[in-house]
Amino acid sequence: MPSSPATESIPLLRPWAFGLGCAVVSLVLVLSYQHKDAFLPNGKRPDAISVNYAELLLAADPANYELRAELVEMLIKLGRFYDALTHLKAWQGGDPLVKNYYNLLLDGKVAIIREDPADVALARERLQALDYEPLSIDQQRSLAMLALELGDPLMAARLFDILAQRLPEERKPMLMRAARWSLAGNAPEEAALVYQSLVEEVQTPKEKLFFIRKSHDAWLAAGEAGMAATYLLKALREYPEVYPSDSWLNQAVGYAVGAMRYDLAQQLVDYWLEREPDNLAALRAAFTMQLSSGDTAAAWNTGQTLLAYEPATPAMLRQMALLAQWQGEPEAALHYWSSYLALEEDPKAREAAWRLAFQLFDYDRGIELLAGTTGTRGLTDEELNLLVYAQESRGTPELAERWLRSYVRDSGQQRLAWVKLLQVLENTLQYREEAKTWEGFARGHRLSVTERVSWAEVLWDTYQPERAWQVLDIGVTDELSPDYWRLRAALAWELERDEELASIYQQMQQKGVELTLSEEGQLIELYRQTDPQRALALAHASWLRSGDSRRLIDAIQLAEYLQDWEQLETMVAEAEEAGLGTQLPVLLAKGLLAERNGDADKAEHIYLKALAANPGDLVLRERLLWLYVDGRNLQQLKRVVGPWESGASGSPSLWLALGAANQMLERNERALRWYQQYAAARPADLLGLAAYADALDAAGREAAAQRLRAHVLKHPDFAQVAATPQGYQTWLRLMMSARSNLHAKNQAVRWQDGSTAMLQLWFEALLDHLDATNQEAQKDAWLAWGRAHDLRIDNYDLIQEALRTYNRAQLGEMLADARIDPAQRVETLSRLGDQGRALGDALSELGDDQPLAVRQQLWRQALEMTEQHPQGIQVGWGQEDFGGLELQGPRFSAARYLGDNWYFRLDTQQARYDSSLLDTDALGAETSAALRLERNLANGYVALTLDTSQRQDDDRNGFGVSRQFLLGSDQVVAGLDWQRESRETGLMRAVGQQDAVWLNVSHNFSARDQLSWALEHRQYETRSGLSIGSGEVANVEVSQVQFFSGPTWILRSGLEVQNNRLDSTNLTSLLTSNGGVVNQGDVTAEELLPDRVGRFYVGSQLRRGYPGALNRTRGQYTWLLDTAAGWDWVEQSMNYSVNAGLGVEVLGDDELSFTAGYQSAPIGGDGEPGGNVSISYSSRFGR
Repeated sequence: MPSSPATESIPLLRPWAFGLGCAVVSLVLVLSYQHKDAFLPNGKRPDAISVNYAELLLAADPANYELRAELVEMLIKLGRFYDALTHLKAWQGGDPLVKNYYNLLLDGKVAIIREDPADVALARERLQALDYEPLSIDQQRSLAMLALELGDPLMAARLFDILAQRLPEERKPMLMRAARWSLAGNAPEEAALVYQSLVEEVQTPKEKLFFIRKSHDAWLAAGEAGMAATYLLKALREYPEVYPSDSWLNQAVGYAVGAMRYDLAQQLVDYWLEREPDNLAALRAAFTMQLSSGDTAAAWNTGQTLLAYEPATPAMLRQMALLAQWQGEPEAALHYWSSYLALEEDPKAREAAWRLAFQLFDYDRGIELLAGTTGTRGLTDEELNLLVYAQESRGTPELAERWLRSYVRDSGQQRLAWVKLLQVLENTLQYREEAKTWEGFARGHRLSVTERVSWAEVLWDTYQPERAWQVLDIGVTDELSPDYWRLRAALAWELERDEELASIYQQMQQKGVELTLSEEGQLIELYRQTDPQRALALAHASWLRSGDSRRLIDAIQLAEYLQDWEQLETMVAEAEEAGLGTQLPVLLAKGLLAERNGDADKAEHIYLKALAANPGDLVLRERLLWLYVDGRNLQQLKRVVGPWESGASGSPSLWLALGAANQMLERNERALRWYQQYAAARPADLLGLAAYADALDAAGREAAAQRLRAHVLKHPDFAQVAATPQGYQTWLRLMMSARSNLHAKNQAVRWQDGSTAMLQLWFEALLDHLDATNQEAQKDAWLAWGRAHDLRIDNYDLIQEALRTYNRAQLGEMLADARIDPAQRVETLSRLGDQGRALGDALSELGDDQPLAVRQQLWRQALEMTEQHPQGIQVGWGQEDFGGLELQGPRFSAARYLGDNWYFRLDTQQARYDSSLLDTDALGAETSAALRLERNLANGYVALTLDTSQRQDDDRNGFGVSRQFLLGSDQVVAGLDWQRESRETGLMRAVGQQDAVWLNVSHNFSARDQLSWALEHRQYETRSGLSIGSGEVANVEVSQVQFFSGPTWILRSGLEVQNNRLDSTNLTSLLTSNGGVVNQGDVTAEELLPDRVGRFYVGSQLRRGYPGALNRTRGQYTWLLDTAAGWDWVEQSMNYSVNAGLGVEVLGDDELSFTAGYQSAPIGGDGEPGGNVSISYSSRFGR
């Protein structure tokens, strides 16, 4: 170039240099040439270069199966599963096992990554079906890892076991992995065999011991305790250098025993003791094994050896005690039981110990062991019995007493402890202590009848009969034993309680308890004073039953006392037939019968014959004296009076007869001396005093005789004494000696002809008893009997009879009788149906001029009639809540008698409704009135009620008719209603009305008890005349007055049942949308009226008067508290109500009252509560 500084071009590469470079490059290529395998991983982790190179090589040689297998494996390891699958699909020919291997490997990896349970399970199945024996070591290793990843440890364990055989240098780790994964795969048997192989593989004793135990444990895990023990024995004998621990050997023995392979357990123990004869752990294992195998004899010996070398434990002592019992060594067993209980409390062991002690008659140890039970609990009755028996058996009752006293202080609620303590005290004759113990027993326990009898016997033995009587005074007599009755009777006899004794014997006879002869004698002696007729019957029956002559003698004496001549004659004949005719009482009776028959000579002969055999008998002397006095046999009197007077100063029974005899002999001064002596000794003998008066009169001392007679006649007991048969007999004899034989005969004839003197007294006493015991129902029969016997009946009893029987004719006669008092007159008028007149008389007769009893009766009668028919006016305001529907407004009431028999009552109210169910504007104010007109009749009343209700929407006009019948103490009221107010529900009160036919019945069983029941048929309709349905109502109530006043308390219970049949009438005309008053979208009969009502209730009412009543019946204030609760079985709910009121006296007789009530669930209230509240002011008419 012209501008270039160079003048010539120079080449960059010389030819020789180029040739030299080519030679150098060729030399380098030759020296660095490698085989194609240099780009493959050759055991290292493959990478992308290796894969690419392998793919190039495979593309050059597609038939190279080894290269394809290697490429697939590299792709699988790199996670390129899709590429691997592509090459697998292109695999044609070659070894199918290898191809299946790679297919399985690829599918397994994919399944693991996808976490698809179905694919994983399928891969596991293919793995288990694969024949992996011909595969290479690496392939088997890969399969083992795949098996673990697929969750098949057992397959992995088997592959590791094969690898252990093919890889000697890795045998131990492969076997350990095989064992581990066998256990994980729940194949402990295979693991045990692998561990056995490891035992052979290792060399040191420590390793061998380790794998021996592993194999042993694996066999145990497989449930092959026998194989475990067998292998352990074999291994220990094969490798003597191995020393297992005591704890392991003990466990091994225990596992063998648990598998019931006692032979292997014994071999293990023998091996153990052979190597270590003094090993206590081996002895303990042997002891346990022997117990388990039932070899109690060997266990007994081994246990004794153990106890000789080591401290005793509670468990060991307990087991040795049991072994001793099984081996027939009771003494040793008791020793071990005692030692065991000293270390540890065991109730069952203690029971076994004390029972064993008592079987061995070791009372000391048995008592100690049994008493120790009280530290944790009270003794059972069996244990307490044994303890006391043991104390008594060893002869230490004082220790038993001390222990029992301590025990009852701590466990006084156990009845048997008290019983045993009482038995110990009784056996040791400590009666006073026993009596005190009975008191403690009774404070904590209810004693049985038998126990009370025992207590009372102890008290009687300690001279406390009064206290014993109190113990037996338990009131209830239905289940009492004969021993109770006999002891109580004996105590009554001891304490001279004659009435109680008679009652006891009566109850014994009623209950079929046969009386002993001594008891019959006591009862006869009692009845001799109180009921001689009954004593006679009892004595005669006892004679006929037992043949005891004493009873016949008693009966004869009683018949003589009662002057029952026919019975006396019969019994005298019976006595003679029985060979008793020569006994003195029989002779006395024969003589008396002869006197009765008028054969004085025969009577005298009998008495003299008896006196010859019994010369000093005072009864015979008295009887002869009276015989001579009755016959005025002055000659015989002169013969016997003198000799007998000399010895009569000490014989009071002869003094009266000697006085009469001397009076008949006109020895007046001597007669007065005997009378005076008799009167001084027996001042209460009114008949004797009367005879003394006659003697004074005969002696010319008229003034003294008159004073004495006045004293006798005024004595309160005179009528009672004169009414007795014995009194009459003596009185006749005295009249004979004092006046004349004729007068005495006339008196006797009056008595024999049926004089009613004694019968009248008895009859009046009976009527008084019936009144006192409130048995008025029986008086009518007795009054009829009295009329039949011409007995006088008191006017009071006649009036009461007429009132009880509602005898109208007799009641009418009583009104005309001036003898009845005002209270009886008022009651009579009331029973005759003249209520107005009765009330007027009751009010007019009230005053201080009447006796208190009459005044109180008039007051009660006036109150009762005022409550039934009040008279006055009342104004007030009230509100009623029917459960969501309220009605409130002012009220007015007035009532009064019109004449004597007509009565009216007017009740008015103006009220407004308040409810979301009603259109109150359309309803407006409701003005209602009810006028009742009642006419009293002779047997009840008849009443007419006019009922009206005026409202803006519809009016209601109705009436009711009722009739009451008085049927004795029962009342029956029947009635008919038409278009009357219905209060079934609030809606029915507002829009409905009802017709009804009803019947109310009341039964008054007594003044306190009443039963009422009612039946009613109703027809329901709306005020406009639309039919709603019909139904029946039935209710029954029982009430009882607990207190009549202060305050009045009444309890009641009742049942109410109602069944309605509802019509399907279209009631839409009641809706406000159709011009009605019901503010709803629709209305049905079910909303107005329930189809069924059923409830049971109980109630209580406490009141003083009636607050809010038209007439106040109590002074100052009145109050009321009425509660009721019941169960509604239709609604399945409880309901209750409470009503309370208070009235206060204002302005004289006027009353201001406040009342309120609450009801939990009124009918038709839809579950809402209801109630009422009111305030009223009332004023009465008249008093």
